Amino acid sequence: MLAAYALSKRFLLGRKTLLFFFMMPMFIGGTIISNYVVIAKLGLLNNFLVYVLPGAFGFFAMIIMRTHIEQLPEELHESATIDGAGYVRIFFQIILPLSMPVIAAFSFFAVVGNWLDYYTNLLYVTDRNLSTLQFVLYEIINRAEASSLIDFTKTTDAAQRRLMSMANNTVPTPEVIKMTVMVVVTFPLLFIYPFFQKYFVKGMLTGAVKA
Repeated sequence: MLAAYALSKRFLLGRKTLLFFFMMPMFIGGTIISNYVVIAKLGLLNNFLVYVLPGAFGFFAMIIMRTHIEQLPEELHESATIDGAGYVRIFFQIILPLSMPVIAAFSFFAVVGNWLDYYTNLLYVTDRNLSTLQFVLYEIINRAEASSLIDFTKTTDAAQRRLMSMANNTVPTPEVIKMTVMVVVTFPLLFIYPFFQKYFVKGMLTGAVKA
């Protein structure tokens, strides 16, 4: 929001250069090795901030928010300036309250993206104290599938496999574990979705179409 507010001012020096700089990562992305080197050089390996800093800025969200701010009546800014308000006060007391729908929409997208992310933990974190729930569930699924595969290769006779399945019918199968994991993953999102639903259409369309 801070970047969007600043770039919504057409008199900002270097505005086009900043937009080009922010837009570059959308078209030029690093490989796994280069990203790992950057994270390591920044000292974010086994650091909680590795879950926060790499995704702290999103160009797409910034563009939508900037367009939304540009659509707000200029008279609001002018009247606040006449009353003696500066840019900081205008931002926090006028821009932010009027931008709550778009902020809520992108906040929910950020919550979903981070909640479902296990890849960051897989690549950059080896400290078990910093493991996320998604990574733990990912390990559980992998262990269940590996255990099922080992049991299957050990039992080659069809009759023996049927007897084993009947004898071990109380042991959860990999499919049961997967379904359980899906419930655990989706339940919190289903719980908070109704609180954000009313902001989605309004928040996305507010800055998506320029008047």
